[in-house]
Amino acid sequence: MSLILTHRKKPSRFYASVLALYLVLSVVNWLPFIDNNLVRFFKYFTYVFIFLYEVNHFKIRYPSNYLSVIGLILILLSMIPGLVLSMDFNALIDIFIPFTVIWILNYKKEFYYDVLYRASLTVAIICFLSIFSAFTGIMDFQANGPWFSSFSAAGFGGYPTGYSNSLFLFIPFIVYKYRIANRKIISKETVIILIIISAQYISGGRAGLLASLFVIFIGFRASFILKVFLIILIAFAFQSENVQRHFRITNAGKNRYERNLDEISSGRLYLDKYYYEKFLKRPLFGYGFGEKEEMELSLDAHIIWLRNVVDGGLIYFFFLLYFFIEIFKKIRNNFTLKREERKFFYILFFSTLIITFLEPNYLIGSVQGEFVYWFLISLLLKRERTISNPSLNEKMLS
Repeated sequence: MSLILTHRKKPSRFYASVLALYLVLSVVNWLPFIDNNLVRFFKYFTYVFIFLYEVNHFKIRYPSNYLSVIGLILILLSMIPGLVLSMDFNALIDIFIPFTVIWILNYKKEFYYDVLYRASLTVAIICFLSIFSAFTGIMDFQANGPWFSSFSAAGFGGYPTGYSNSLFLFIPFIVYKYRIANRKIISKETVIILIIISAQYISGGRAGLLASLFVIFIGFRASFILKVFLIILIAFAFQSENVQRHFRITNAGKNRYERNLDEISSGRLYLDKYYYEKFLKRPLFGYGFGEKEEMELSLDAHIIWLRNVVDGGLIYFFFLLYFFIEIFKKIRNNFTLKREERKFFYILFFSTLIITFLEPNYLIGSVQGEFVYWFLISLLLKRERTISNPSLNEKMLS
């Protein structure tokens, strides 16, 4: 893997603004008085602009052989049987974007971190406005098209779960910024985090909120006693009927064990059991990435790995799984990462991994909503050294 040049011309302010905008759009699925298709098209158009700008100014760099065009082709070939069975163009986008993101972002990492921090501030403002709307009813716009949640309930995300999960991806980064700046508990980063998790709570998105609390518990510099106290406080809060109703946890403790678990999981266990049985009947090539006539249920399996193996079969699944394994190996062996960056990666990787066992679309399946994840993974894959002599840079890259 080549080391990245650090003396190239700085990206323009316009490009920095566009990149920050696209990061903010990861939590936006609709906007008032604007057609949803236009919002979706604008997001795709913005990403294409970002990709072309990066390629033109900073070129493409492949982290490894598999994390290159080779790996992309292998996964696309493994998808062919599933696409023939049931075509879905979005399934292709969900593969193209992660690969192309890790090939770009080859300027200084600090530039991209600064852009993401500015985007985080904007996201916090959106969260604050949605919280304000929840308490006052002001600006409580109703979502357009297929989205059903109002602005007060899930911002511009459109539905609670996806909104909360997308918001979560800003939390590990803000905690990282908090740590490297050696902030005290009361700081700007703390305020941003409190605003975001408050919006997550109001949305009712459980997986994203729990992941945020986990990252805060692991990453924040606070006494162990304070952390234990907060856990006890949260545990007591979840005993409240209002909290259980808000997070769709009903009838816990009133029926037999298996039914309790299914109710607490909002039916996820039943879905996952159903799709696992379907997978066993057609394990090699799956049922396809689009609509499936063989399925009696309209909802997907709520484990992203199970959903993908049902869609594309085992061959596709193994190539996809190796994609994540290769990412983990390359970042773990990236000797240029600072100590805090390495901790940041482990927290990000494993917390998002947990969410993939709770959701049907995460990391792969709704990649524009998780663009922040791939943005950060791309940066953590980069081996960057600052060398004062440009000629030495050129020799190292030759």
